[in-house]
Amino acid sequence: MNSEVTLENVVQAYEARERAYREYERTHQFQDRQNFEDVKLALIPHLYDGDLEKFGRECQIGSGQWLQEEDRFKIWADAKDHSVRLFWLQGIPGAGTYCTWYRSHSDKYLVMSTGKTVMSSIIIHRMRNAGQNVLFAFLMHKNEAHNCALKILHSLIFQVLIDNQALRPVMHEAYISNYRQITSSLDFTIELFSDLIKDSGPTFIIIDGMDEIPEIERRLLLKALIGLFQTHKDVKLLVSSRGERDISSLLGNDVPSVRVDHRNKEDIDIYIQKEIDIWLPELQSLGADDQMCSEVKALSRSIVEKAKGL
Repeated sequence: MNSEVTLENVVQAYEARERAYREYERTHQFQDRQNFEDVKLALIPHLYDGDLEKFGRECQIGSGQWLQEEDRFKIWADAKDHSVRLFWLQGIPGAGTYCTWYRSHSDKYLVMSTGKTVMSSIIIHRMRNAGQNVLFAFLMHKNEAHNCALKILHSLIFQVLIDNQALRPVMHEAYISNYRQITSSLDFTIELFSDLIKDSGPTFIIIDGMDEIPEIERRLLLKALIGLFQTHKDVKLLVSSRGERDISSLLGNDVPSVRVDHRNKEDIDIYIQKEIDIWLPELQSLGADDQMCSEVKALSRSIVEKAKGL
């Protein structure tokens, strides 16, 4: 070492290199974020987090517990058990519909949510709270602009990128190099999706409302997702829909399934009893006696019996 180079010089040189590296990291991270936002702005993926929170707010405490006790569903939800990797949550129009009056100042409005969709939101919340990697979509007929298979795959891809920033440069490179394919080709997009999740570990994909989109689009989407989970052993798929013939054909005769309207009597009871607990004090304040309150309770029990899952 040169006699003029002191320990202080060495320390200063080290600190300078550290500052330069940190500055490089900040610049690199900023550029990655900017690139990600550019791709996001170009593709405009529809994220379903707002729908998830909306449906979650409409859930009654204790709803959906029956599904957690369903043997085949428990296997599907177990990331370590690969014997059940595809599950079908079926419902009928209006099955398990919750109708709740919400008050906002002097106004009241009715919110209705279909049982299988509420169940899907419960599943997503519980699995995410358990630390599982969950990608999801709530498909609705009214969201026509987002109901093609390609746009739904874009949404799933961006959910991956939001949770795993290290993969964003891969997406940016695909966008720069293959702009036309990523904006038009379902085959290219599913291959990109496959590459992005191949090292992500156990991944659960939950698609609610598959019957809400056009038949040709759900056929394309289902074929793509089934091919994906057949290729990746750590991927599991749950489809929530009515029992449409084309969906049944694509999922296969042996797919484990459960009918919400056959199993949600307990959920309906929980909902009605909660509403009764709210109504009775109001009735009593208006002069209702004990006999009338008892009749209301008895009527509520008959409603549960006659509901037949609706």
